[in-house]
Amino acid sequence: LVLILSSWATANDTRYYEILLKDKLIGYASEQADVATWQDRKVNRIRATTALKFAVLGKQRKTQLESVTYIDPKNDRVVFFELTSSVNGTASHLECICEPEQARIWIFDNPDNKGEPTTVSLPPNWQIMSGNNFSHWQRIVAELVPQADAANNKPQDAQTLAVFMPETKTSVDFH
Repeated sequence: LVLILSSWATANDTRYYEILLKDKLIGYASEQADVATWQDRKVNRIRATTALKFAVLGKQRKTQLESVTYIDPKNDRVVFFELTSSVNGTASHLECICEPEQARIWIFDNPDNKGEPTTVSLPPNWQIMSGNNFSHWQRIVAELVPQADAANNKPQDAQTLAVFMPETKTSVDFH
């Protein structure tokens, strides 16, 4: 699997990627960053789309992921995440309100019937990772790189970061 940054538009801070598998284009991804208002406060917003089309055991599969991540500019922490994933036209939705020590997660098919959230505990200093969200990967890498440079520019033997995955309602240590 190869990811190629195919263009960068600075006017609205949009990135476009091509996704290749064995030198064949199977999809694209884009992400756009701007400022928005969420719960009466300014947040940094990242909108991401990933679209894939490929065959599995001879059957065509079309997947589209559309997400929005809100980040508090005061502490660079994710405060809200929503994802709509569609596989061959069947959509499911996820909404997640993040706090420093816990997250409330709704997973639902019908937007008119979200139901009650599941509350999960979060480890200290977590980062979010949803699906193949490239902006989330960039945040994880940005968190780990300064750790490697911290001690007189010498890489540490091992680095660990708590990664929260809202779809599975779990956190794991990323090494």
